[in-house]
Amino acid sequence: MTGYSTQLITKLRFSLLGLMLFIFVGVTTGTVMVITDDRKQEIVNAAKTMQSLAMVLSKEADSTLALADTVLSNLIKDLDLHRLDAFSDAQHIHKVLEHQHQIMQGGGEVPSFAHLFILGPDGSVVANSVTYPTPKLNAAERDFFVYHRDHPSYELHISQPDYSKITQERVIFLTKRLEDPSGTFLGIIGIHLKLRHFDHIYGSLELPPGGTVTIIRSDGWGVYRYPMAESFFKKSIQDHAGFRKMMGQRAGYLKTTKSPYDSTLRVAGFYASDKYPLLSIVTVTHDSILINWLQSAIQISIMVGVGVLFIIALAFFSYRQLGHLNYALELSSHDSLTKLRNRRAFDDRIGEEWRRAIRGAYPVSLLFVDVDFFKLYNDEYGHRTGDKCLIKIAQAMEKDFVRAGEFVARYGGEEFVVLLPNTDLSGAEKSAMHLLKAVQGLQIEHKQSSVSAYVTVSIGIASLVPVQNMNKDDLVEMADSALYAAKHAGRNQCAVYTDTD
Repeated sequence: MTGYSTQLITKLRFSLLGLMLFIFVGVTTGTVMVITDDRKQEIVNAAKTMQSLAMVLSKEADSTLALADTVLSNLIKDLDLHRLDAFSDAQHIHKVLEHQHQIMQGGGEVPSFAHLFILGPDGSVVANSVTYPTPKLNAAERDFFVYHRDHPSYELHISQPDYSKITQERVIFLTKRLEDPSGTFLGIIGIHLKLRHFDHIYGSLELPPGGTVTIIRSDGWGVYRYPMAESFFKKSIQDHAGFRKMMGQRAGYLKTTKSPYDSTLRVAGFYASDKYPLLSIVTVTHDSILINWLQSAIQISIMVGVGVLFIIALAFFSYRQLGHLNYALELSSHDSLTKLRNRRAFDDRIGEEWRRAIRGAYPVSLLFVDVDFFKLYNDEYGHRTGDKCLIKIAQAMEKDFVRAGEFVARYGGEEFVVLLPNTDLSGAEKSAMHLLKAVQGLQIEHKQSSVSAYVTVSIGIASLVPVQNMNKDDLVEMADSALYAAKHAGRNQCAVYTDTD
C-alpha cells in the first residue's frame, strides 16, 4: 500500500509542475486583464494575494515540522525512550542520532536541520548527533525544557530562536516530551531547525519593499521574521487587536492593520496551521500599494510580479511538501535498523492478503521468527554488535524470500515475521527449514547459546484458509503459539501450530 502511495505521489509531483505552469499563464493573463484604477480593489487584490502566499508558506512550514515530528517520534520508538535506563548507552544513542542527522542533511545546498539531542530529567545532555563523549552541559533553564517538564503533552513544541550550546548557531528548538508509561517526566528529545532554512526560502521570494513574512506562535511570541528584526522576538502581541482577529478567523486577510512592531499601516494575509500552534503572516505596506495604484505601468509590473511569485512559491513549496510526504511514508513503514518493513507495514499487508485469500479461498501461511538467547548475546557482545547481528539475519531473510507476494518484516526487538500468501502448510514448513539453515549458515558466534556455537532462531509456523468469520489476528496468534512451542522444545527448530498449542 505504501509503495503504491509513493508512486502516486511521485506522479502527482510532476503533474503539479504542469498544473502550476498552466496556473501561472492564467494568473499572468488574468492580472493584466483585471487591472483597475479603483483604490479599494487594489487593496483587496493585494490582501488576497498575501493570504494565498501565507497559506503556501504555512503548508511548507507544516511539512518541515511534520518531518521533524515524525523523525523524533520514530526515534522515541526505535530507542525505546519510555524507560530511563534506555539512556544508559549514550554512545549507541549518539550513533543513531548521528545517522539520522546524516540522512536529514540530504543533498541540499542549505540543510534545514542542525543536530539532534536528548536531555535527561534534570536537563543534562544525554546524547547528541554532533559530539561523543557528550559535553557536560545543562539546559534546565531553557524555556522549552521548562515547558515540557510542566506540561504532560506529546505534542511537538516549537521554541523561539535561541543559541545552541553545542554549535553556537541560532536555531529554533523542535522538541518532544519523554515520559515512562506512568507519566513520569524522563526528559526531552529535540532537533534544531536552522533559521537559514527560512532565510533561504523567504529570501528567494523577493517581496516588495516593506514586505514582511512572519511566523508567530498562538501565544503571540515570534518564531521567525523576514527581514530579521530583533524587536520581533522581545514581546508577545497576544493582546494586539489584529492578532486576536487573525487567530479568531484562522485564515483570511486584513485590508488595514497597524503593525505592532513598527506602527506601519499594512495589508496582511494570514493562515493558521491546522497541525501546529503557528500563524503565518505575509504583509505589504499601504504606501507601496497606493504608489502602484497611482502609477499604472508600475502597477501592472508589480501585480504580475506578485502573481509570478505566488505561482513559483506554490509550485516550489507544494513540490517540496509532497517530497517530504514521500519521505515520511517511507520512514513510517520501514524499520530504521534492519531496513525491513516494520510492524505497521506488516499489519497493513496482512490485512490486504487476508481479504484476497477470503475472496480466492486460498491458504495463507505465517512464520514467526525469534532469535535464540538474544539478550544473552547482547550482554556478551554489546548492543552495537547485537544490532549488526539483527541486520545480518534481516538480510538473510530478504535474500531467502524473494518470490512475488512474500513479505518479510521486523515485528519488534529480535522478532521477525514472514507472510506467505497462497502457500500451504507444507510449503511453509519447507520455507521455515530453509530459513533455519540459512541463519545457521551465517555462523555468527554466540558463546552464551546453550543450543549451538552460533546464532540460531526458533520459528513458529501457522497456516490456514481464511473464511469470512475469521480474523487475521488468529493467524498471528497461531504462529506466536507455535513459536512458543519451538522455544519450549529446546529452540533452534521449527514448530507447527496445533490445536493443543
